[in-house]
Parts: sequence; C-alpha cells; structure tokens
Amino acid sequence: MAETRTNSSRVAGRYEPATVFVLALCVIAAIRLLVFSAAFPFFTNVDEPSHFDLICKHAHGHIPRAGQTGYEPEAARYARLTGTWEYMCPRSDSSLAAAPPVWRLPPQIQSECLAGAMMGGPNHEAFSPPVYYLLEALCFRAFAPSNWREVHFLYALRFFHLVFYVPLLWVSYRLCKRFCPNDPFLAAGVPLLLAFFPQDSFYSLNSDAASPLAGALALYSLLAFSTNREAPAPACLVAGLMASLAFLVKISNWPFLLAFAALAAFRARDLSKRRLAGRLPGLLAAAAISVTPVALWLVWNKYAAGDWTGTAEKARHLGWTRKAASEIWRHPIFTPAGMARFYHELMTTFWRGEIVWRLEAIRNVGLDWFYSISSLVFLAAGAYGLRSSRAAADGGDSSERATVRLALGVTLASIGFLAGLSTLYDFGDCWYPSRDHPFFTSGRLISGALVPFALIYLRGFRQVLAKCAPRLDPILALSLLVVAITASEIAASLDVFHSAFNWYHSW
Repeated sequence: MAETRTNSSRVAGRYEPATVFVLALCVIAAIRLLVFSAAFPFFTNVDEPSHFDLICKHAHGHIPRAGQTGYEPEAARYARLTGTWEYMCPRSDSSLAAAPPVWRLPPQIQSECLAGAMMGGPNHEAFSPPVYYLLEALCFRAFAPSNWREVHFLYALRFFHLVFYVPLLWVSYRLCKRFCPNDPFLAAGVPLLLAFFPQDSFYSLNSDAASPLAGALALYSLLAFSTNREAPAPACLVAGLMASLAFLVKISNWPFLLAFAALAAFRARDLSKRRLAGRLPGLLAAAAISVTPVALWLVWNKYAAGDWTGTAEKARHLGWTRKAASEIWRHPIFTPAGMARFYHELMTTFWRGEIVWRLEAIRNVGLDWFYSISSLVFLAAGAYGLRSSRAAADGGDSSERATVRLALGVTLASIGFLAGLSTLYDFGDCWYPSRDHPFFTSGRLISGALVPFALIYLRGFRQVLAKCAPRLDPILALSLLVVAITASEIAASLDVFHSAFNWYHSW
C-alpha cells in the first residue's frame, strides 16, 4: 500500500502543472522555430555562407589549416543554387525583382547558372570552435544521400536546431526548479520568455544557435558542483566538461570556464580547511581531465593556424590590426555617448538578432528601446536583491543567492568581453566593426549567457512589477509581454514570409 502511494506521488510530481506548462511551451517553441526557420531564405547576411561551408568541411573530413581555408566548391554550388538577393539588395534597386530562384529554373538553365560557381577568398570562420559544426556535419551526412531537392536538404540542417532550442527550455526549467526552489515564478517565467525570445540566430546556420543550450548546461553543472559537498570530484568533472563544451561551441563562452576555475579553487581550499586532503587529488585530477578537450583544441590551433585561438587568421583576413596599449584608452567606449551607443546596440541585437531584409534591420524601433531600457532596469533590480539582508527579507536562501550571483557574473563578464574586445583593434577598412563604428555589438556572440540573463532579468521584472503594479500577476504580465514581442516579430517579418526563395515556396 505504501509503495502504491509512493508511485502515485511520483506520477503526480512528474505531471504537476508547472511541468505540463513547460512541456507545452516546448511544443510551441518547436513550432515557432520551424515556422520562422522555413520563412528565411538561404543565405542570410549573418555569415551563413561561411558557416555552411564549415559544415561541409567537417562533413567531408576537410580540417582547415593556415593557407587552406578557401570555400568548398560544394558550398559555392549551394549558395548559387539556393541563395537569394533579398538580404543585401536595397529596396530602391528593383533590377533583381523579377529574378526567380535558380532551383526553380529548368535543369538545363540551372546547369548554365551553376557552371563555374565559386566563392572567392578564405573562409574567416574556418578556425571557429568545432562542436556545432561537427553536430551539423552529422546531420549533413545523414540527409545528403537522400533524393531530396537541395533546398529541402538545406532547410533540414536548419530544422536540426530543434535539438538545441527545445532542450534549452527544459534545462532552464530544471535549473530554476532546483536552485531557486522558493521562486516558482522563475521556474515558469524563464522557459516562457525563452520560448518566444526573438533572437533570429536560431533561424539560420551559425554556431550561436547552440550557444544558449551549452551555456545553460554549463550553468546548471557549475551550480551542482558548488552545492555538492559529498562527491566533489565527479561533480567537478561534469562541471568542467560542460564549461569546456560551452567554450568549444563559442569562444565568448569563456566566462563559464573562468567560473569553473574559481569554483574548483574554492572547493580545493574548502577541502584543505576541513582536513579532507585525501579528496584533493581526485578533485584536481577531475579538473584537469575536464578541461583537456579545450587544451587539445588550443594546441591544434597553434599547430594548424599559428595562434592558440585561431582568431589571428580571421583578423588578418578582415584587415584588423592590434592597437598599441596607449591607443586603447582613446576608444569612444570610454565616453558616456560611446558607452550608451555600445550598450543600446548590443542589447537590441541580443534580443532580436541582426538579420536584415533589403538592407534594413528587421525590427520595431519602439521595442528596441524597450529591450535596451528594460534590460538595464531589470538587471539592476535583479542584482539589487543580492545583498544578504535584502535576500533574507525576500525569503531567498543561499542556493538562490549563489545562482543569481553566478548568473549575474556570467552576464556582466560576457558584456565586458565584447566591450574589451572592441578596444583592442584598429578595424581598418572592415565594414563591421569599422573605424567609424568600432564596437562589437552583435548580441548573438554572447547568447551563451541567455539563460543567466533571463534569470536575472525576470527576477528584476518581478521586483519592479511588485512595486508598480502589485495586484498584477507576474506570469500574466510576462505573457502579455511575449505576445507583444511575438506579434511585433511577425509584423516585421511579413516580407520575409512572402519571399519566393523560402521553404514555403519550394513545393
């Protein structure tokens, strides 16, 4: 009888309302991703040809080396066959308005169009961290032998992003549920915001699509490591591997590695203080093993590209040169106007992305200002509650405070990374960043901090709402917000949905 009651309670817990709500969000998020991914034609302006070429290279086992980073003929063929002119052709230019997709032309004309198709110059993404491209290469190999039309095959690669996006919601839910147990709003609110987050990097081929999930897994494992006092070595191994995974998806996820190093050092000191030195060798071994993948990748870059991160080749190709130390402090980011410009543009692209249509950003100007201002206000409000006295008044416990501190640290370190990177280079004749606009304001580059950001943002959102509209339920308020965001995203993307080059017109 007792066993029956136990099993019943497990089933009830498994299907509690919050769990059902998040599972429903996962389904809705999957549909939303597929709808928008199918609407955008190939290849977007956010370096999608370069990312696709790198997928081709990994699929065929062509590992880039210095001086051997040219585009694959296969990538050039797909770009010519399925690419559209609509991203980079201004609305004032109607010369291509009647040009149909090459893949809709008769086979003979297609062959003529594809004759000699090539893409000049080196691929500046050639030495990017490999995890995303290896996973997409598996999808490439799985679907390439099929008899699908080329355009359908390419969209299958995009639809593969479901394996990054849908689990993101579930991991964020479990993270908030475990480490913020006294705040049910976060457990429901973070997945709700993520399900409708308008970042368009999920809709095109690029490693930024995998970064939020990698960051969420790293954050979860780091928090589990920080609270595990019984088996620190296994927890250390998992945390280090997840932090390494995040870094090998995107270099800008380095704050997770930094957090891991700090936690490992703190735990080693804690073991010494508690006179448990016998556990110290296991902890150190686990830490060393967990970062081995990163070490191997760095060594390979030094061998194949000539520098540890592989970014020197990219800088040379784009015409960037390192500044002298004395010139760094002359950067406009050290002025109020420059800092405001950097922050506003970074926050707007962090929310909505950077895809343009007919050389115009796909955006709502009013929402851009909302993204910028609300992020500043809510992050500040969420951080304000970290003071121990205030946290105690709010009913927060040490686990929640540790979670918020780590999430805030990762978020600020990610923003600081792009700010610092902006000051290091003279960008020459590069169009972005440039001498006139010397800022890295691509929010997708720090999308690994999406879950940490959402956690702090919604914590501040709830606190501000409690002051301004205490009778309004925060989940209802957040639901109204995501409805407005999604409606604006759809309205701004209507021209994209009507494109003759997208998946909807390929049948």
